[in-house]
Amino acid sequence: MNEPTVTELIGQLVEDGKAAAHAEIALYKSEAKLRLAKAKVGLILVVGAIVILHLALIAGAVSLTAALATLVGPLAAGLITWVIGLGGAYLLVRIGFAKIKPAFAPRPELRS
Repeated sequence: MNEPTVTELIGQLVEDGKAAAHAEIALYKSEAKLRLAKAKVGLILVVGAIVILHLALIAGAVSLTAALATLVGPLAAGLITWVIGLGGAYLLVRIGFAKIKPAFAPRPELRS
């Protein structure tokens, strides 16, 4: 009987490791595709809702500007609406980044 050499055994081990890694990657890809397929309709509906919300916010800003124009004039009304919109967006971005930042903070060292 001809037994394999250590080099052949290590080569076989490397090939088996590669095959296992490729199988694991294929499994994760397949799982991701399945999850995306299940969520597809929901994602489309959420994107549609965001578009409708955006249109509603634009209509609200235009209405606010038109209503203010009768009180302070069209230019001032536009500026007031612009400042309110930018201020709201700025606050949301600051709060959003404050909530995101901890997720990317360095992890504390594990103590033995």
